[in-house]
Amino acid sequence: MEYKHLLPLLLGSFLLAGCTTMNPLSIPDDEWVQMSAQQRLTARQSQAALTQARLESDRQRRHYEAKLAAQQVRLAQQEKKLRYQQAHYGDIVQCELSSTRVRDSKNWRFVQPAEFDVIRADRTEVKLYDHKGRVRKTLNTTFSDRGKLELCIQPNHRHCANFSWRQRKLKHGVQTPIHMGEKLHGLLYCEFKPLRQRARYQHSHD
Repeated sequence: MEYKHLLPLLLGSFLLAGCTTMNPLSIPDDEWVQMSAQQRLTARQSQAALTQARLESDRQRRHYEAKLAAQQVRLAQQEKKLRYQQAHYGDIVQCELSSTRVRDSKNWRFVQPAEFDVIRADRTEVKLYDHKGRVRKTLNTTFSDRGKLELCIQPNHRHCANFSWRQRKLKHGVQTPIHMGEKLHGLLYCEFKPLRQRARYQHSHD
């Protein structure tokens, strides 16, 4: 293949890149060459001060954003705790996922049983650990106002399982197989959480 016709273009690009040096304070080259050494020193010092001020501003912005995010997390936790304290029987479902296998690439692996609570109109993140304590899958679980329980595998939520039970079944407890395509198989047991167990929940979320 012939590349000779590209040489002029490449040479021109290198020359252009070498001629577009940025002077302090974006001072044009024709003005820069006419400035005295003291003026150039002052320009460099001013540029350094501006750069430092910009870095400090960025640091303060990141600090504020992190502080705001932490505050939002605390408020959400407090709101959830308050909702739990004010919950009535039937507002909270407690579940256990057992005999669970998850698939990574081509291999199926057993994971540890997982217990979780879900309040109506809320969601809970459930991590599934293998016997070495490594997270193998993370589920988002939601319990709708109409009593529908949904479990979805993060991050894309393409594999989900949905359950709708009558209140009398949840009152006595219900167990059902759970299948999320070729990603997760197991047994799911759920029941309404007795209100006397709320204290344990509160202590675990303080």
